[in-house]
Amino acid sequence: MKRTRRFASWFGDGWFGETIALAREFDHPWYGRTASPAAALVAGWLHRAGLPATLTATAPRGRPAGPGGTGAEGIGTGTGTGTGGSLLWYSSAYLDPRLGAVGLALAAPAGHPALQREAQLALQAWQERLATRRVLLLGPPPSSVPAQRTAASPAPAPDPAGLAREYLAEGDSVLVLGPATPGLQALCPTARQQVVYIDHPATAEESFSHELDGDRLSFVLSPDLPAEDAAAILRTARRHYPHLRGQQPDQWSYRSSDLLHSLRLTLESADELWLLPATGPRHPLLDAALSRHPVPVRELTTPTDLPPHWLRADLRSLALMRTDLSGAGGHCDRLIGLLSGLGPVGVVAREVSTRSTTEHYLPTRP
Repeated sequence: MKRTRRFASWFGDGWFGETIALAREFDHPWYGRTASPAAALVAGWLHRAGLPATLTATAPRGRPAGPGGTGAEGIGTGTGTGTGGSLLWYSSAYLDPRLGAVGLALAAPAGHPALQREAQLALQAWQERLATRRVLLLGPPPSSVPAQRTAASPAPAPDPAGLAREYLAEGDSVLVLGPATPGLQALCPTARQQVVYIDHPATAEESFSHELDGDRLSFVLSPDLPAEDAAAILRTARRHYPHLRGQQPDQWSYRSSDLLHSLRLTLESADELWLLPATGPRHPLLDAALSRHPVPVRELTTPTDLPPHWLRADLRSLALMRTDLSGAGGHCDRLIGLLSGLGPVGVVAREVSTRSTTEHYLPTRP
């Protein structure tokens, strides 16, 4: 990619006021029509630096500007007075094997040396971040990235609050394993029954009471409890209550377990984790996964908040997700599009999906 990078500058007609113009598409002297997906990203960076910036649809080809030059050697440092047009454009472009010509083009008024210099510095700052990157996502890819295959989804688990009410109606006390949903928090046992909430395997032992009747005891699983934690709690519970009954294995929810394993796979392969948008509380499974696979975490409110220094030369695998782990799309999808203007981007969606069934084997009649 960097071997095909070419710089060019030219005078062009047009006027956007005393501002730096950025083209979403431009006519490069070497490569012709060139896309600029990262133009909005650079414009946002200039705005945060207190510099005026305007996005424009296209940048027409004009007369080559002598001071800026055209070629592979680097960005020129000269300025122009506008004898060939009212704007002086500075650009960098390279060939992406999938997208064709991709680059950046910034312009400043031909009679404004200070803005011309800022445009050159901005182009220099961002073209140094060109690299081939991999973006790691949770779950299916965003709408702009075609999925190669779709995995079958497991059958939905029964409502644990409904099961708990059935057990209470039969006269059992109930163990609620995992973070209680509003429905589980609202359970109403009789005076002779108990509802015991056990959030984590580490607290299971201390949660069991000798007052519980082990022959009249059932359990339900919160859908937010990973299956591995559920199995650990049940191992402890059955040592105390051998006659404990509850949801059958094919009725367990593997949603949290699958999400936790997907997180671990994603973080194991990532150089950094970017959270976008970084609003609201983090999903508890995210902190659990980070404690086991710590990686540097950065937070963005909007895609155009990204500064160039985040794109280090050694940052090649980037995990991108929302703070609530609700999936890609929206802001994440847009950031991937912006990054595609700074080098080829490969999108990898990591998703673990558990399928649970109950098989019945009946003897063959003689």
